[in-house]
Amino acid sequence: MQKIRIVTFNIRHGQGIDNKVDIKRTAQALSLAKGDLMGLQEVDKYTSRSGFCHQPRFLGHMLLKHWVFGANIEWLPGIEYGNTILSQWPLIYYRNHLLPGSGEQRGLLEAGITIGLHKVHFFCTHLGLKYEDRVQQVDRIMEIVTKVKKPLIIVGDFNFKRGSREFNTLSESFHEVTGNTPEQPDFIFLSRHWITISSQPVYSGASDHLAVVAEIRLA
Repeated sequence: MQKIRIVTFNIRHGQGIDNKVDIKRTAQALSLAKGDLMGLQEVDKYTSRSGFCHQPRFLGHMLLKHWVFGANIEWLPGIEYGNTILSQWPLIYYRNHLLPGSGEQRGLLEAGITIGLHKVHFFCTHLGLKYEDRVQQVDRIMEIVTKVKKPLIIVGDFNFKRGSREFNTLSESFHEVTGNTPEQPDFIFLSRHWITISSQPVYSGASDHLAVVAEIRLA
């Protein structure tokens, strides 16, 4: 299998560090990252704060990627907020798992992709701000992903630090590959099927987070 580029990026609904909302700038940052599979968090669909843009569809169109959106919050019918997956390859299926917790509703967006002769499971999430919520959410994620026996990738804004209890729970089963990035809550976890070639952050100013990129291939 050829190497593939994985990206995780909390896009903050297109709001950059200058506090201006510009989804075209977000698309440019993602284009520079050159990802084959991308997991995005804090994505808006038809909200007033982001100019009533359908951001998942817009980014998919601009980047020439297949896309799916998992809504975790619906303010009004069709006005939603959640996670997005962008893929170079067609998606076999997708589903959104709502996660437990007492704060803002969080979710785990799952998609299946066929890459060459291999089926890959790709997960994107954004965990809660409270420790107690994150512990519950990580436990639920583990229930979901440990049922998958094929190669899998989990990306997201986890809102925890390297070495925390939540991080260690995931690290017991999956390899985290962004060890050389600045301290931030955005991680890429891989099943043991993968070899990591490289990983690096991408600086853009398009969000208050950095995009994180990893190049990987199947072992």
